[in-house]
Amino acid sequence: MPKAAGQGLQGMANVGTAVQLDGSDSIDPQAYSLTFKWRILESPTGSRATLNSETSEKPSFVADLPGKYVVELVVSNSVLSDAATVEIDVSPCGGYPPVLGIVTSGILIISAPPGGPASPTPQAAAAGAEAKPGDTVQVSVPVTDADSACNFPETLEYAWTLKARPAGSSAVIPKPRGAVESGVAATAFVPDVPGSYQFEVVVADSTGLSSAPATGTIEVSTCGENAPVVGSISPTSGVMGTPIILGDSASDQNCLNRAPKTFTHNWTLVIPAGSQAFLNNPASATPQFTPDVAGTYQVSEVVTNPQGFSSPVGYQNITVSKCSTSPLVWSGTPVTSSVVLDPDNVTSAIHVGARVMLTPHAAESTGNTCGSVSLGTIQYSWTMVSRPTGSQAALSSATDATPFFVPDVQGSYVFSTAGQDALGNATSAPATAFTTVTTSTCGAYPLTVSISPATSQSGTPGPSKFNTGSARTLTASAVTKDNDTTLCPLRFTLDLTKVSYDWTSFSGSASLVPQSPGSAIANFTAAEAGDYSVQAVGSIGNKSASASAFLKAFLASGTPKVAAPSNMTAGTTYSASVPARPGMTYAWSLSDPGGSTVISSPASGTFSANGSTNTITFTVSGPNASRSMTLTCTETNANNSSGSPGSAIINVVATPSISTFTAPAFATTGQTYTASASTGAGMTYSWLVASPGNITSAAGNAGVLSSDGSLTSINFTSQSAGDVSITIAEMNPAGTAKSVGKVVIFQAPRESQWPRRARLLLFADQWHHHQREWQRHARLDRHDP
Repeated sequence: MPKAAGQGLQGMANVGTAVQLDGSDSIDPQAYSLTFKWRILESPTGSRATLNSETSEKPSFVADLPGKYVVELVVSNSVLSDAATVEIDVSPCGGYPPVLGIVTSGILIISAPPGGPASPTPQAAAAGAEAKPGDTVQVSVPVTDADSACNFPETLEYAWTLKARPAGSSAVIPKPRGAVESGVAATAFVPDVPGSYQFEVVVADSTGLSSAPATGTIEVSTCGENAPVVGSISPTSGVMGTPIILGDSASDQNCLNRAPKTFTHNWTLVIPAGSQAFLNNPASATPQFTPDVAGTYQVSEVVTNPQGFSSPVGYQNITVSKCSTSPLVWSGTPVTSSVVLDPDNVTSAIHVGARVMLTPHAAESTGNTCGSVSLGTIQYSWTMVSRPTGSQAALSSATDATPFFVPDVQGSYVFSTAGQDALGNATSAPATAFTTVTTSTCGAYPLTVSISPATSQSGTPGPSKFNTGSARTLTASAVTKDNDTTLCPLRFTLDLTKVSYDWTSFSGSASLVPQSPGSAIANFTAAEAGDYSVQAVGSIGNKSASASAFLKAFLASGTPKVAAPSNMTAGTTYSASVPARPGMTYAWSLSDPGGSTVISSPASGTFSANGSTNTITFTVSGPNASRSMTLTCTETNANNSSGSPGSAIINVVATPSISTFTAPAFATTGQTYTASASTGAGMTYSWLVASPGNITSAAGNAGVLSSDGSLTSINFTSQSAGDVSITIAEMNPAGTAKSVGKVVIFQAPRESQWPRRARLLLFADQWHHHQREWQRHARLDRHDP
């Protein structure tokens, strides 16, 4: 028979919590599977608690009222059944609804005034401040719940409703629902028009119990309908010609136009008779105008706040007085002169023949100005005080502000002037200003002659150095500042190509030949080494000048004749030489395609004991291959002048090396054989056959080349038995030779004359003899002892 065992996981529970039941301890002795049937036998009056499952092993239910709950479990194995009950006492903790206090409100953020500055910085309001349209207003209510006294775990959530709002309002609560935090249900909204806003709030706990509604009303001020006022307008006075900047002291009691207060402006200006003054910007907060006559100017203004309310018109009369005057004053330089027209368009200096303009620099005294109102131009009176002897120059006008004159004689010209403005203010301290104009000295600059190349007798930077027998071209030239276009106009320029030169040589064995009479170019040739000096005198018109040049001649360098072998073997040291001349130095270089040949003595060479020969030694190294290289020697004199290099072509040839040599080891007397060897490019060969052999080739001991030139060979024979030595010698074009030899054993052909049977018997009888001979010859071939 099965045994039921039902139990509540909690012997006690709180209202609103889930009670977990467990029938897993039920058993069946015969190990049959069991089925479960649960039901609530008893619950508090009014309870609507139900099981979430009547047939599961572990159902649950939510205790909705305090009191006792009795639950029955029946288990069955399909034949027999058993029942058990469990009692759960539910505490009233968790069954209390939330309780709300009084709804209160407060301004969280003062709003930006409509139409005010962009992106204003929000600011918190003072406690108890009056709510205005656009403010962020918080509404809140304190919340209590008796369940908290028994530490019942539950959460609270509020629900706010905007029950009423003023006509025209579209305000809403952005967050009508949310969790109660720290015992307060709070939310916020932004009123958009003045008037009354009514709220209602309900708080529910997590068991499903709700509070009674709480209500509250928020009154939003109508101060946003106030209009601004202009206040006082400034300034009240001004001076003719000086800009007047207008300003006001506008104020506004409109609560929506918060600090800094903002307004739009509309100004007007009424001007006195004869004035042309106007406001530069009537919509500016600080427009300005410049009074141009003395008198009374009337300005008026209307300001409008961002809420669209305009002020009454504000007026202000501004009294403008005349400006004061004083005598005119000179600047630091009262009068300046400048070239305004030159026949050669050069205005950098004053030259005879140019048009020179005089410019006075008088001005109104400090305080003499009427701002932008003109006091008239300054009138001047001019006098030419003095001029150079013989001059007929005159001023273009005695009253022009900037008269001019043309200097006709070199020298100084003196002028005076005085000024007066349209209001009668004259120049003072001094009343009359003086200025002096001095012309340039163009046309009177001296002539200067020089010789190229430039030299000096002291050795700095010369004298000019050159070689004997070689013409040195000397060029004389003349200059004058009259030809400097940065100093003088073109009309003063001399044609220096017409300067005539007279050449003279003062020392040494040399010739000095001008290209033509009076030419600026002369050719100087020294016959001997030494020091020389020449002079050139240049003349044009009434101007003349001279210049000297100092020269040093050196023995000219030449092309040395190089003595060197024409053929050389790689890896061998050779010498080369050139004849030496006094005062010369020699430099050697070697161009080798193999890249490895080196000069073993210094590149400058080595003089012999008697100084007659300049020699070097060098070693041909690098690849063992035929090639052509160039040995060069350059002669340089003390003037660091080099002649044409002398050179010699040297053929580098490979070292002889016979890589292949073939000849028979055994031969029969009376018969002809061939010996051959591989050939190398550019090599010559000779053969030698020692007695008793001899060479039978048609070409004799020179041998015969194969058709493709890869082998050379000879035919040879011997009429008697014995060892014959055959040798081939390979020689390169430089005369270096190498020999290779081989021994051929000649034997008599007597076996070949006997009958076959006799030969066979002989072979049998002499087998050991021949075997010893073959071994001996084999050792000879290997050069074994």
